[in-house]
Amino acid sequence: MQLKTLYFLFLAGESIWIVLIVLTPYVSARGYQARSEVLYYCFSFVCHQNPERSLFFWGAQVPVCARDFSLYVGALLGTAAYPRTRNIHNPAMPPAIVLGALLLPMALDGVTQFLGLRESTTLLRCITGFLAGLVVPMVILPLMAASTPSDQNTE
Repeated sequence: MQLKTLYFLFLAGESIWIVLIVLTPYVSARGYQARSEVLYYCFSFVCHQNPERSLFFWGAQVPVCARDFSLYVGALLGTAAYPRTRNIHNPAMPPAIVLGALLLPMALDGVTQFLGLRESTTLLRCITGFLAGLVVPMVILPLMAASTPSDQNTE
């Protein structure tokens, strides 16, 4: 399979994932309880769903926490922007310092909260999740480029 096709499948998968996340509170707010319960149940396998750490759309809880939602949005936007910032056929990952700089805020926020040093805020969870989400395409897309045969890597 060509790398460009894999890229668009990855982008489509991320988009569908976020649509399902946003659709869940919409369906719940419209009174379709059985359908929304199925969606909330499915997302319970990937997130704790604590209401105090979640966003609410249309008056209903988003099925993943604010940090996870922001991470997914960051991954989607990072994937969409990737071809404009880097050659998609380049299997080299960005320097570790770049990846670390994007992951460190979430790690510090999570660890300091876990240790009871302070309580994180929704805004901070969203910012740190978004930054961490930007790392996803920086790792996945070079791995995809490296695993795609070079004769299919060219357009």
